[in-house]
Amino acid sequence: MKLIQKLFILSAVVLAVSCGGGSKSLIVGTNAEFPPFEYLEGNEIVGFDIDLIKAVAEQMGTNITIENLSWDGLLPALQSKKIDLIISGMTVTPDRQAIVNFSDPYYIAEEQMMIVQNSNTNISIFCSYNSFFTSEVFLAVPNTLTQCSKRL
Repeated sequence: MKLIQKLFILSAVVLAVSCGGGSKSLIVGTNAEFPPFEYLEGNEIVGFDIDLIKAVAEQMGTNITIENLSWDGLLPALQSKKIDLIISGMTVTPDRQAIVNFSDPYYIAEEQMMIVQNSNTNISIFCSYNSFFTSEVFLAVPNTLTQCSKRL
């Protein structure tokens, strides 16, 4: 619990310094398609990240408006100042760090693969770098796994 309190305080300080304190309302961008971090329940955006940013804003005494944007639109919206900050399950990469500032990570994603036991799935195609990371399964949507593959 103390770690979470420290994260809230650290985040509030970072936001206060970068956004000028609690004097204005902040527009927060997210992509509500990543449960349990951010997702829609009816028309309401909910999840861990949403609870976190609401708690930070409360500590700062700042109002927030949360905007649900497309994943590809988050960074351009931040760069064009249409939003003040992003809270979303976004992996820190060198390319992203070159254009925006990140807070300290508060969750580290781990990728895993599960295959039904006794299935006829040929997992040998996943056992080498070239075939594993050129499989259509993993090229459909770039994610943390494809970022990790570049480090192998």
